[in-house]
Amino acid sequence: HWVLSAALLTFVIFVICGCALPSFGIEVLGLVGLLVESGNRFEQAQAFYSVFDLAAMIMDQARYLDTTSDLVGLGTLASLLVVTVFLVPLAQAASLLAQWFAPMTMKQRMWNTVQIEILGAWQYMEVYVLSVIIA
Repeated sequence: HWVLSAALLTFVIFVICGCALPSFGIEVLGLVGLLVESGNRFEQAQAFYSVFDLAAMIMDQARYLDTTSDLVGLGTLASLLVVTVFLVPLAQAASLLAQWFAPMTMKQRMWNTVQIEILGAWQYMEVYVLSVIIA
């Protein structure tokens, strides 16, 4: 079982690195980009973000707006982002490894299969959350 442990540990490290390291960037073009570049000593008007940076920016915006509805709404959005991008893949990988390699009764295996399907559906929520953030 040391191979499974090593595979799971490697997967966890990759997911953490994928969420912590900058994985996408935003570049401002056109006249607005020129104005931003002029304020930055004519360096490129682009910024790179990680998933955790994006969640922190959402929460910073909620604190800046400083209303209860913004804190609740944007806090929920940031939480959904972290859950769907970070926690759900880890839980799904653990469930899949248990499904493949752990001894289970038929009832436990059926319950684990349902759990894997639910986690898979939660991963589709990631697309929705990211499209709401981008829009």
